[in-house]
Amino acid sequence: MSEQPFKFSAAAVPQAPVAINDKPRAVLTHAERIDAARAVAIQHDRESNADPNFGGQHTPSFFIDYGKGSRWLARHITHLAQMIDTKIAGKSIVLGQTDSFNPATGIFEALDGLSLFDLTVAYKIRVKELGLSEALLEEYAAQIHTRDEDAKFCGLPFAVRMELFRSAN
Repeated sequence: MSEQPFKFSAAAVPQAPVAINDKPRAVLTHAERIDAARAVAIQHDRESNADPNFGGQHTPSFFIDYGKGSRWLARHITHLAQMIDTKIAGKSIVLGQTDSFNPATGIFEALDGLSLFDLTVAYKIRVKELGLSEALLEEYAAQIHTRDEDAKFCGLPFAVRMELFRSAN
């Protein structure tokens, strides 16, 4: 049995099944697509967190924004930043470091006082540098992928993964 190669195309990019007031994805603005994808992503996380066989790792406060961002948003932006190799002061961000995020201050205490705002700005600059669509990255991240799918995609060279995102715009 031969292993199937990873396939990635505009049609195959897992897109968040989104609509706003029955407005189809094709006519949503960039910002609406991001908001809709995040709504799907947070709903997936809340559902998996509530699953007695899998969840329970996050308290309800994980999802609450106390004015400087939620722990969920900090983890989400960190994941996106990692996906496109965003660096802060020449260093890559490690997802586990998001546990130090303080939603009252908006600061990652384990990251030398890096703010969620600064991480978000660095991520958005990196998106532009790479010629990517922030909405497409959000839609991709909003989807549930199997371990095999993640392993195949993440196993591709960085340049190939970024080209796949660019070609799917």
